Amino acid sequence: MIDAKEKREDHSHLKDPKVQLVKHKSILIKANNVIKEDKDEKEKLEKSFEEKSEKIEDQEVISKLKEELEWGFDNISPLIYLNLEQRKKMLEVIYFVNFFGKETLYNFGDNEDLDSYILFEGEYQIYNKKMKLIDIVCGRLNFFGYGGPIFKKRNHSIVIDQDSIVGVIPKDDFLEILCPFSKFSKHISRNILNKEKIFTRLDDYKNFVLNSIDRGKIDIDNLLSLYKKMNSCLHTKSDSSELDFDAWSYSFHRLPENILSTFAFVLTNKPPNLLSIDEKVSEELIPKVNIELRNRDVFKYLDGKSVVIVREMETDVLDFMANMCIHMIESKKLRQALASPLVISMLHQNRESSIEKVYKELSSLVPLNFPLDQLKKIAAGLSPRPAEKLLSILLHNEDYSMKISKGYVNENDPIENFIQNLWVNAKELLGITSNVEIVDDLVVDIMQGSKRTLINCVSPHIYMNKEKIISWAEKEIEEGRLKMKTPVYQNCKASDQTNNDLLMAYSYYYYETFPQEKEAKKKLEEEHGIRYITNTFSTGVAVILINPNKFDQTNMDQSVNFKKPVSKNHLIIHIGYTFGAQSKEIIKPILLLFGSHTRSLNIMGKAGGLVGRRTDILISSKCFYDKNNDVSILNIQKTKVDELRELLNQKVVKRDHSEKSSELDIHIGPMLTVSGTIIQNDELLNFYKCVMGCIGIEMEGYFYAKEIESATKHLLLNNKDIDTRLFYYVSDLPLDPNQNLANEGGIVNWDEGVKTMNAIQRYILRQVLNSES
Repeated sequence: MIDAKEKREDHSHLKDPKVQLVKHKSILIKANNVIKEDKDEKEKLEKSFEEKSEKIEDQEVISKLKEELEWGFDNISPLIYLNLEQRKKMLEVIYFVNFFGKETLYNFGDNEDLDSYILFEGEYQIYNKKMKLIDIVCGRLNFFGYGGPIFKKRNHSIVIDQDSIVGVIPKDDFLEILCPFSKFSKHISRNILNKEKIFTRLDDYKNFVLNSIDRGKIDIDNLLSLYKKMNSCLHTKSDSSELDFDAWSYSFHRLPENILSTFAFVLTNKPPNLLSIDEKVSEELIPKVNIELRNRDVFKYLDGKSVVIVREMETDVLDFMANMCIHMIESKKLRQALASPLVISMLHQNRESSIEKVYKELSSLVPLNFPLDQLKKIAAGLSPRPAEKLLSILLHNEDYSMKISKGYVNENDPIENFIQNLWVNAKELLGITSNVEIVDDLVVDIMQGSKRTLINCVSPHIYMNKEKIISWAEKEIEEGRLKMKTPVYQNCKASDQTNNDLLMAYSYYYYETFPQEKEAKKKLEEEHGIRYITNTFSTGVAVILINPNKFDQTNMDQSVNFKKPVSKNHLIIHIGYTFGAQSKEIIKPILLLFGSHTRSLNIMGKAGGLVGRRTDILISSKCFYDKNNDVSILNIQKTKVDELRELLNQKVVKRDHSEKSSELDIHIGPMLTVSGTIIQNDELLNFYKCVMGCIGIEMEGYFYAKEIESATKHLLLNNKDIDTRLFYYVSDLPLDPNQNLANEGGIVNWDEGVKTMNAIQRYILRQVLNSES
């Protein structure tokens, strides 16, 4: 260790002209950017910078500074939290710079030169975005600048005072040192969450929406202002004049189909009382409105007003509001771009024209700053009469009124009706009449995932008619009437494949073309222990109950290796996709009902990947919740990764007999449960990726894991006995604007099936149906 006096004496010789001058890269960048054309001025400026800082090359001085750092490892926070490996790494990578002139180290918004620093001597000033002084920091071994490598940009400016010595830790080395779940990373996370309040903009938006419950009409202007400040990863152009057709298309499919003819929305958790009257009368008075990609009930109350039944009062509300924000923001941009009476007249005259003709006519009237293919992205939401829908957008003027009302739910509690109906059907399927507690040898496995993917594995009708389906589909393809939409399925023959993925893809088109076969398929499935429960009681969650004892073992996907039933009363409960916090409301009564008979929980979902590539697999070992940073640990010890990888990476054989290996990967680590697919930004995702080690984001995992913990604490379950599998297909890469969820359709088609999901489903069925598991 160097005492203060000795340190000053040792550092004084650093101004010796013999010390090699090395341009510190942050300063050189500034020199290169300030003056680009005047070479003489640039050289002069660079020289002035050189005179203000120098990299320390004197080995004796470096040795003493590292001794100082080693002393800090045992005495100064946060260095005291570093373990031996982290300390060793820091000593290896750190280098030192002497500042003998006052200089800016980095500026607010910089996204290059993202190193972190330790102040050994001197002081520095912190400035905010408007260059207002926030604080002056001096002191021994002060650690700063770590937000840069974590968030990939600077959130303030730093000016280093003269006669200062700074240790520099390169960005990538710092991220390696950070090491998620170490004491050091825990300290950094506490600082970010509690002191820097980096997630304030997300919290402000969520708090505004949730605090609007039962407070009348929402202030739309305030809502949109807070939404834009959030900087959503999915809606990257929210605060730009450029139209964001990807985000708009995403929201269009998740809003009611009458969005362009509705002016008032009421969100409530209580189904309308009118539903209790005659069904035909209620359908006439309050007809249902479809939402393509959200399982919400929406009812039309007269012209221009709709009531939205939210599945719970947090994530579902936030999601609806965020999708409305996208729609209102992008509608306004389009309205302003097409603001002309001539456009209104043309759209009225071409009400039944195609989108191509509409675009051509628009181009002749006003300058368009977007191509036809961009407009086509929202064409599905505008069909079947795109000109008429565009006219509605221009005349609607985003004149929406919204309010959120929390109703009192009593004896008509949708969840209680849902679970009661599930148990009645389960008893009928198993052929029992007794109480659940005394059913002999009852084994319950819970699944959630794609209904189509599950049925494709176990439906006897598909495999009884395998050759017929393949022959029909490949003839349709050869004669040009059918084209596979999934790129990897194109130019393939089912007979050349090692699995049934192509058969599953073909079967969708076969059963859509022959409805009588579709009906026969469902009937045969019911005869073989597959029961569909379609009444969701406004939960939006459809259920499939399966009794494997009734399976036709020869007519199913043989790769699941079904040999014999695990018990005479084996029940598989497959619940449809829940939404966010609704998951806990669904899983809680199921665990309460079946208790210790529950053997496994198997979640097969899609997630945004923070590592890897699209269509990889993520396996969750822990679940964080973005609302409170709480974490829940999962029991994954029995996971057979090699077996799953074998199912995942089966080669695809093309018609020319060339083989294409998918070469996909499996990643194991913590997952982050977020409040919504839209309600996330780069700061949130980079924090949980770099500091907490998260490999992906989704919306339900934490709630399921937490209910398993709760049921264990209340002695309903033994957590050591229940297998919890949370597996995800990587649908998007939210930190990459070109690969976010709004762009998922280019690589997969859910009607044809997703190869990654097929592999996950086969693996799960192996574990659930194999009595040796």
